[in-house]
Amino acid sequence: LVDELCEGDLLAAKSDNPDGGPQLLVGVPSRFLYVTSADTNELRVLENFRLGVTDRGFARAPNPLETLSIPVLARPTILAADEGRNARGERVTGSYVYAARPGVAEVSVVSVARRRQLGGKPLPAPGPVTAIGAFMEVDGAKPTFETPRPTTTRLFVATWDGDFASVYAADLPTSSPEIDRLDFKRLVLIADT
Repeated sequence: LVDELCEGDLLAAKSDNPDGGPQLLVGVPSRFLYVTSADTNELRVLENFRLGVTDRGFARAPNPLETLSIPVLARPTILAADEGRNARGERVTGSYVYAARPGVAEVSVVSVARRRQLGGKPLPAPGPVTAIGAFMEVDGAKPTFETPRPTTTRLFVATWDGDFASVYAADLPTSSPEIDRLDFKRLVLIADT
């Protein structure tokens, strides 16, 4: 679930808000739901909520006759989004959605604003992935949709190579138009005992 507006969403957001600016409300369902489509190696984006619109629907591709398809690694089944909490405990989402598949040593990083996989291909992970998560340190002094995005976010990847379980972290700039690699650092190593 992601609340951040995308490049093509500004016109819809302005029509939702009589004042003309983007309008997303605290306490309503998240606006976009990213879902895997394992048989076609892609993500789809369901527009979950917009003022004045009662029907949910999948985001449209540049050709409005088709739904948007974001190519990612083969058969994704694990998703995570950048997430943080402000001072009131409200969920704040960030710039990226991550897709992975258990047992494969790669992760796809999808830009929420551009709705495409960064680098044009999955990026190498330090080992066969078992779980992923992402966390942002956000300014807790402001309401959810006025909370400024931090300059970096942190992706966590848990791996298992048959002998050792590890947790790695990689810091990503939140405003980068392109990322061609992830610099992972191991945080935890657990031997099979």
